[in-house]
Amino acid sequence: MTSAVVTPAFRDTPARLAFQRNLLAVLIIFWGLATIGVLGVMRAGVKQTDRAMKQVSLVAETKVQLTRADSLATSGYLTGGLQSDQALAAFASDMASANTGLAAISRGVGGDKATATLGLINTYLTDVTAAQANNRQGWPVGATYQKTASTNLRTAILPSLDAVDTQARSDLVKSVQDLRWTWATASLFLLLVAIPLVLALFTLAAHSNRLVNLPVALALVVAFVAFIFTLTIANTTKKDTVNSIEFGFRNRDLVGQARVAAYNAKSNEALTLIARGSGRAYELQWRQNMSDLEAIIADDRVSVDDMLKSAVEKYKALHAEVRQLDDAGEWDSARFGVLGASGKASSLEFQALDSALSARVPNDQTGPSAARDLTVAQFIAGLAALVAAALTRVGFAQRLKEYQ
Repeated sequence: MTSAVVTPAFRDTPARLAFQRNLLAVLIIFWGLATIGVLGVMRAGVKQTDRAMKQVSLVAETKVQLTRADSLATSGYLTGGLQSDQALAAFASDMASANTGLAAISRGVGGDKATATLGLINTYLTDVTAAQANNRQGWPVGATYQKTASTNLRTAILPSLDAVDTQARSDLVKSVQDLRWTWATASLFLLLVAIPLVLALFTLAAHSNRLVNLPVALALVVAFVAFIFTLTIANTTKKDTVNSIEFGFRNRDLVGQARVAAYNAKSNEALTLIARGSGRAYELQWRQNMSDLEAIIADDRVSVDDMLKSAVEKYKALHAEVRQLDDAGEWDSARFGVLGASGKASSLEFQALDSALSARVPNDQTGPSAARDLTVAQFIAGLAALVAAALTRVGFAQRLKEYQ
């Protein structure tokens, strides 16, 4: 009677254990592959974040180069076409760098919007060249060319770059969001392997004289340690990437915006004088530019010291003097107040302001090293899955031998 009952159970147990062994090994391998996949998505997200940051930074730097070149062109126009070799070389260098930047931008996120800008740059250079040539001859039409060039820069070229910037920033936000969900997903994968392993330990303990099956217990430890290791790297990567955006990148971005606002202000200051009494719109734009500049440097993420604050205030004060002279009909004195012939000039204070802003451009924080860390974590997760699966099979094999 007893034998008839026990024999079927005896025959079913090894089959069940073999099935559980194989199922658990497959589950552990699946856990390893799933973890590798999630870390791979996270690594791609880090690289995408890095590419988006570089694209935004490249657009910002190109805008700085274009607006700086324009400020040199407009201020140089006030010299009557007698710009220094240094100023001409600086203008040429900025335009060449801007062209190189646009070519690089066109290969990145939203780059199709920047391709047509290269043609607009050539038109801008043609107008500036015509302005300089007419200015040297003393022909008033040169002012029209210069105003047209600067207007096209602000209404066509910079908006084109703004469109690229918007798309790159959108990609940056999405990539950061992806980093967050991949980290959260990785934290759930422990349940895929931990719960079945724990259940296996209880099952084996219930069907044998051993309280703990050592190989299966070791498999659980290996899986847990590997999980903690990979999750730590994933969490560190997420935090480092987010911090690099919130601090280094955002700081650099804000300083770049401040410099663009400053160079636009400098251009509008000169354009107001170039307009000779009809430059009210340029003066209003100068005020907006300075308001933008002051709002940016008021941000807590921008390191501002007394030197920068003093430079801004001194430049504004000298600009006010220039405007008083121009409004009083003393155009030549106002022009000298910009160029520096009077011993103190808004251009000199602007140089101090520009130097103070340039000194606050931080080094970029990028993510290649973080991507390499995630590659190591993928390797560890895969190796741990193989080891844990092997240990699980060994543990079940020990139990199966007891039936032989």
